[in-house]
Amino acid sequence: MIRKERIVAGIILGIFLGIFSRTLLDIYIDYRYSKGLIAASGRPLGGDFVCFYLAGKTAAKDPSQLYNWEEGVKRQRALLNDPNGREWVLPYAYPPPFALLLIPFSKLAFLPANLAWIGFSLFLAFLSVFLVLSQSGFDSRKRIYASLTLLAFTPFTLDCLAGGQTSAIGMLIVAGVYYLTKKGKGFAAGLVLGLGYYKPPLFVFLALAFLLQRRWRLIGGALLSGLGLVLISVIYLGPNGFTDYLEKISHYLYGREVLPGLFLPPGKAVGLLPFLLSTLSSKIAIAWSLYFAFFVLALFFYFKAVPRSSPKEEKTSAYDISYSLGVTISLLFSVQMCTYDISILFIPILLAAEPISNLRNKPIRFIGFALILFSFLAPLVDQIEFAGIVIKPIMLLMISWIIFLFYLLGRDSGQYN
Repeated sequence: MIRKERIVAGIILGIFLGIFSRTLLDIYIDYRYSKGLIAASGRPLGGDFVCFYLAGKTAAKDPSQLYNWEEGVKRQRALLNDPNGREWVLPYAYPPPFALLLIPFSKLAFLPANLAWIGFSLFLAFLSVFLVLSQSGFDSRKRIYASLTLLAFTPFTLDCLAGGQTSAIGMLIVAGVYYLTKKGKGFAAGLVLGLGYYKPPLFVFLALAFLLQRRWRLIGGALLSGLGLVLISVIYLGPNGFTDYLEKISHYLYGREVLPGLFLPPGKAVGLLPFLLSTLSSKIAIAWSLYFAFFVLALFFYFKAVPRSSPKEEKTSAYDISYSLGVTISLLFSVQMCTYDISILFIPILLAAEPISNLRNKPIRFIGFALILFSFLAPLVDQIEFAGIVIKPIMLLMISWIIFLFYLLGRDSGQYN
């Protein structure tokens, strides 16, 4: 039995090393054969960080121009020395307080700023992993192995780090809320959840789930920090500028034209809504109706499966499973779930790993670990087509993970060792 377990562990380790090696090779080729700030793949070095870098400069000099997307696009093309290019140009659509975070990076030259952003993202991501694992029963060796698997998770390494994106912030928010609720600090957990203002659609379902569970201290903390950030936005931009910001982001959906001739690439979108909109492209009203129907059903079943928990119950494996479920559903139903946001999925999968490893039922435990392994493999395949319908494997993974976690919550608490 020990020999068999070692063989399986070796195969899994080989898969992780293969994914990590492939990631390093892709990044090396991009930088080694780049031309100016254009990588070998054709995208800018630093990916979307080009947009954030210039947004930081604008925030420091003239905040009123932060959401002037036409001028922002011109500045990006000028930096990339590509005056007519449309690909890889990204309008800045994050809230004003996020731009304040970018100002220190904009004070550096572009390449050092990009490296600093990568280092910042690595710090946030591994801090997130540390917060989750500090509440687990894994020994130190298992915690190290679990931490290092993050480097084989391509949504984080390729889409977040090499892509210059922001999902490490989302990882820290999800991990911080989990850590503080496990410590019985609901109000502080709410303060952290309110930071989800940086990209609200990612956290809508999770916030509603806490509200239905009547977690008043947590909701109070979230409202305090969230409204505080809104107030900062209004003061920073002024009432008219803030109104303009809200009007602009209301049109910021993948697949939609945000500027003349400039579309947000629909292939970047992940989750249930993009799938419905692409599958029912000629029946948009039906797609949205189905989306809201599924959203309400998910909220109903989640509330039935996870009633209001007591501080004592928050210490149990069942809470880990329920929180992992809530975060995954929140990501699946986000209207702005992008490929790099899949990085956040690493946290709910990680915090459910220990309860799954303690399952007494071996077939169920095997299915759980198979889904965890699939979470590393699914992002390697962009999409598959079946009967004329385009499906993203990562969406299938999220749906399968949700069904599996619902199943675990429906079983009795004696299922764990």
